[in-house]
Amino acid sequence: MKHVVFYNLPNAGASIVMPVLEEFAKASGCDFFSGPLELEKLAADVAAGKRAFHWTHSGPELFGDFVARDDFRFICLTRDPRDVLVSHVKDAIHCGLYDEDKTETELYLEYVDKDSDFFDLFDDANSWRALEQANVINLTFEELKRNIPAGLRRILDFAEVPATDAALQESCARHSFEKVTQRRRGQMGKTVRTQYMFRKGISGDWANQFDGDVALKFHKGLGGVMRQWDYESNGEWARTHARYKSADRLSAREKLGDLLGKRNSNTV
Repeated sequence: MKHVVFYNLPNAGASIVMPVLEEFAKASGCDFFSGPLELEKLAADVAAGKRAFHWTHSGPELFGDFVARDDFRFICLTRDPRDVLVSHVKDAIHCGLYDEDKTETELYLEYVDKDSDFFDLFDDANSWRALEQANVINLTFEELKRNIPAGLRRILDFAEVPATDAALQESCARHSFEKVTQRRRGQMGKTVRTQYMFRKGISGDWANQFDGDVALKFHKGLGGVMRQWDYESNGEWARTHARYKSADRLSAREKLGDLLGKRNSNTV
């Protein structure tokens, strides 16, 4: 009997894992669930001899001796920090947590300010990623998204949660982004908020959302994490993006000037 703990960096794409993992965990008798704010319930369930399933956003230090126990399986999900920021801000806006007079770009800049609590999220994620032990598996949203059923098969086998291939395929399809949102990944549409957030279901959307200032400030604050997690080697992505956005603005101004010029000539 294994207890299952699923950690995800907030806004790292838990919807790709949690519904399927929870479904099969419950079917196999691991039906004593506790959420991110119920660590005491996890401890009580384990002490009572119940097979526990816990979902968390907290670092491993809160789990004490559980982390070293062979009857625990810890599944850890992270994601490109740039996409985490985009989803974090988009979700906050969708939930009405910010005044409408603030632009999205202003919110991005606030989140990557040196005094922001946003950086703390990555301290916990780094602690999980640093654990190299047999009862911990670290995965990224990007690698899971390449083949979701194969990624979930790897997770279920690691957690010793049984599922036939046919049942797994069916569950992945039923909980898929396409099924929940009724649109393709990457297709524009309303954010769907259930227990999880479904927005675009893609990687790399930060390139559509960041302006040059956000990219450079993000690199300044989280460049170290980006290098540790192999999303960058030297920060060139931020400088290239800033140059591209600067050129894009100049091109837009030129096009607007040409358009206004044509309109003025047509009215003479």
